[in-house]
Amino acid sequence: LKTGEKMDKDRFRRDLGGVMEAYQEVLGRLKSNR
Repeated sequence: LKTGEKMDKDRFRRDLGGVMEAYQEVLGRLKSNR
């Protein structure tokens, strides 16, 4: 699934912040795919 959103390594590399929010989004996606 490609959304174009900057996640994980891009957030760290580019100092985008919002790392916790990004991980919460990933967790939500994983839970919804069950």
